[in-house]
Amino acid sequence: MFKDCQGLPYPVYGTGNVSSVCAVKGAVPEKSVYELKVVMAKGSQEPAAGQFYMLHAIKSDTLLGRPISVFHAEQKNGFVEITFLILVKGK
Repeated sequence: MFKDCQGLPYPVYGTGNVSSVCAVKGAVPEKSVYELKVVMAKGSQEPAAGQFYMLHAIKSDTLLGRPISVFHAEQKNGFVEITFLILVKGK
């Protein structure tokens, strides 16, 4: 198990559900950047500063083949909601 600099364990793999996806207003060209919000399982730890995720959609079996940094994260009713900004490239 991996641990952070404070000695606390953090998960290598986590599962969550997409709570919303919407185009970011003001992106040029229009609809080139999307905001993806994922709600992690109850009791999940908030991501550390500078942490990256590899996102994999189970339904379509699509892996976004690059590390994606966390745009925003917060605790909501015991759940962790993580927001990513996704630049549209490829399929």
